Amino acid sequence: MARTLFIDPVPQIQNTYSVLLDLRRRCLDVMRAGFQLRCVAEAARSFISEKHPNLLGCLPKSLGFGLGLDFREAALILNSKNPNLFAPNMVFSLSVGFHNIPLAPAEKAAARGSVRKLSKYSILIADTVMIQARSLIVDLGT
Repeated sequence: MARTLFIDPVPQIQNTYSVLLDLRRRCLDVMRAGFQLRCVAEAARSFISEKHPNLLGCLPKSLGFGLGLDFREAALILNSKNPNLFAPNMVFSLSVGFHNIPLAPAEKAAARGSVRKLSKYSILIADTVMIQARSLIVDLGT
């Protein structure tokens, strides 16, 4: 489990974190037995394209990976090209985030502390997720 922590965030950062929480929920909704792994990246891209297109370029190509015999199973990467299916009892690291988001000059001017020095910022939320047989998800991170 991973969370980004900000001290004295400006409204832009708070709003972006709220978007990220919504994105996490959208990704979890498609992590179900029988769905293709690429559905996670497709759901993420669709949500961001429709609701927050300014963040689309900040979304990484991969949103996590399967945990198995190897820490990062090469055949179980959560990207838009993976046709493999989720199956019961599979365990994944879901890692959603935005990278190198430009911080608006007006936001920097109103910021306190070290946020004033930022020109860009990144945020991340990661959880360990187990796929259940009844198409339900047990999110081991919360």
